[in-house]
Amino acid sequence: MLLIGSRAIVIHFPEFRPPQDWDLIGTEAEIAQLVERLPLVSMKSGGAKYVFRYRNVYVEVANASRSEYWARVQRQFSTQPLLEEPVLGEMRLAPAAYLLLTKQCGLVYDIVHWHKNLADLYFLRDRIGSIPEEIAELLPLALGDSERMFLPGHSRRAKRRACGPGARLRWPTLHSDLHALVRIGDKALAETSEAWEAFPALRGRDRQRAMERLLAEEAMVLAAEDYRERAAPTDFEREQEFVIGAMRRLATGGLPIGWRYFCVNHFREILALIPEGFLARLGDLVDGRKAFPHGVEVGERCETPHDAQLHPPATGALRLPHVVGGAGCSERRMESAGACSPLPD
Repeated sequence: MLLIGSRAIVIHFPEFRPPQDWDLIGTEAEIAQLVERLPLVSMKSGGAKYVFRYRNVYVEVANASRSEYWARVQRQFSTQPLLEEPVLGEMRLAPAAYLLLTKQCGLVYDIVHWHKNLADLYFLRDRIGSIPEEIAELLPLALGDSERMFLPGHSRRAKRRACGPGARLRWPTLHSDLHALVRIGDKALAETSEAWEAFPALRGRDRQRAMERLLAEEAMVLAAEDYRERAAPTDFEREQEFVIGAMRRLATGGLPIGWRYFCVNHFREILALIPEGFLARLGDLVDGRKAFPHGVEVGERCETPHDAQLHPPATGALRLPHVVGGAGCSERRMESAGACSPLPD
């Protein structure tokens, strides 16, 4: 079997948070051995995943015999360090770089443990300087597996609340007015013709900065809308809660998937552009009504991942590590140069 998930991460990095469950990849034969040793809690998707109970925690085993992707992953890492657990048996340890990819792929969907996975991703990014080419080659398969699991639910639930073609804005006039109030430069980037085309006339870091600024402005607008609708008039200490909630909606909502991956991969850089205290400085809105008049309903309660240090002063962080070597990686980066890419940059 192959050990993945948080228990694998904590072996690579002992300072990682305490793991909760076991996440494994195993063949049909290996799973059959576990059936004899452990109580079976459930079998999902016709045998694609088995869930056992062991020492009061869950053991989730993806069935490599039912998935070409998991089978390839298990084969590819069959020479990694060997671990042995008294009841679960022998297992290989997945490389840390691969664990980083697994944490990244699901964050463009509104998964249950979104905040925890985001914190895990940034924990790994700060400690992994490069991704070997042979692991980067697994990225399209990992993206496809996440799409298979999460896209149907995403297509039903995702709402396009950001600017751009196809957006369904709750308050179009207010949305535009807020953009003018929170703009970072001389003009709100959402008003420029190239904005949601990802600024094709720009290149390199200039293009990245423009995209980060656009998403920062959009996050402030969404946060202000939700704050105005749901929070108490002077409840400004909850600003970060609403900002993180807005960022989550940008990353998991109705934007094209490339934009959503960009939001995930540049999360800290985007947050670093948002001035702390901006909500308190909005004052009276230009629509003539007092700011945030709608009462004291509870907000979206998006928890803030404090331990990940995702808000300023956590600036200048690396994005996903560089991929080491290989013509295939260079070709993929060239092909994606004109689009928002989930590939490591």
